[in-house]
Amino acid sequence: GEAIVSQTEDRLIDVRAGLSEEELPKAEVARALGREVDSLERAAAAIGGGGRALTRRSDRVKGELNRIAREIVVSGADVAALDAISALDAVGADEADELQNLREAEDRIVGLRLCKRISNDPETVEMVAKALAKIAQGLDDRGKTILRRLETDDPTVSVADLYNTVRLVELVEGSEKADKLRIAGRKAITGKD
Repeated sequence: GEAIVSQTEDRLIDVRAGLSEEELPKAEVARALGREVDSLERAAAAIGGGGRALTRRSDRVKGELNRIAREIVVSGADVAALDAISALDAVGADEADELQNLREAEDRIVGLRLCKRISNDPETVEMVAKALAKIAQGLDDRGKTILRRLETDDPTVSVADLYNTVRLVELVEGSEKADKLRIAGRKAITGKD
């Protein structure tokens, strides 16, 4: 048990260095951190706990993994996601730019969701919940704006704008809310239920 925790502690330096690269997708960073937490928990379960001292060391390692998640994935994720979502409407953006912005928003949202799943740290859980709530509000506002523009046949809004937003709403708030937006969008486009 001591060896397992010691190995994980030793790997923390490598994990931090490997995951702090700016180009890495945030969802991939969260997945890697999740694998580290799972590995530590499986090893602890395999040896049957190992006593209080080992549990404290294991909790310290998990705390450090949570701190890495907060620093690299969670911190600023709401701002980055909302910036990418806003950039979907940028004048002069081509299809490749739009796809890149959509992928950036998805990456930030998935990274947050993964951190929520792997974290047992109250600070991280609270930060993730606040970030997802801000993103949800931004998407709700965007959805309402798109619906109004579709209803008035605004030529600057497209069905792709609607479905990109539906996809992001599904990631943040689930399929039921996304389906309501999709149905409202279809009604706005066709004028029928």
